[in-house]
Amino acid sequence: MTSDILRNYEQQFGVLCADITNKISISANSSDRKSSITTIEGLFQDALEIIEQMELEVRDANSSKKRTQEQKEKYLNIINSYKAELSQLEKEFDRQVRNKNSSMSSNTNFEIQLNENNPEDSELFDLKRKNTESLNKMNRNLENGYRMVLESEETGNNILSDLFGQREQMTRARDRLREVNNNLGKSSRVVGTMTRKALQNKLILFGMIVFLILTIVFVIYLVIKKKMS
Repeated sequence: MTSDILRNYEQQFGVLCADITNKISISANSSDRKSSITTIEGLFQDALEIIEQMELEVRDANSSKKRTQEQKEKYLNIINSYKAELSQLEKEFDRQVRNKNSSMSSNTNFEIQLNENNPEDSELFDLKRKNTESLNKMNRNLENGYRMVLESEETGNNILSDLFGQREQMTRARDRLREVNNNLGKSSRVVGTMTRKALQNKLILFGMIVFLILTIVFVIYLVIKKKMS
């Protein structure tokens, strides 16, 4: 989690430096330099706040426990390089915008006043190129991340479709089980009714047999009694 926070700060700082470099280049040729100075100073302030947040994160006691001393020194070196980079940008900002008194021709084709071959401007061009490369790299990372999100979304949709199909199958199986259970209940009631009827028939038959036996015995008794009389 801490590494993710620091990487996020690094990306934000790279974007800010690229924006500052671009605005310095534009402001060097702009007639409305006052508003540009205010905007660029705000970007410098944002960049400084990011560096301060990175320092706080690296030096935080709880976060420091989660990283080795080598990792801590690595991030401190990165922070120092960011400070140096920001200081160099501020010098170029002073030279190209703040302290610039002469206006430039509106037909110039250069991004800034001086040529890239000028030794004094080579550092700014190198810095801008490096920031542009960092920005392009971050854009590629964002595109890859976005593609991974789309792939994950597609995978999630496929899983949801499979789960929905399994849910329908389970619903149909549950309905069939209910139907079988109802049929078993009906069958149990039918069997119970048949059993009771069979028992009743047996009782009736047994009663008829007993009645018949008693009748025969009574007739025999009458016959014997008559003969004896």
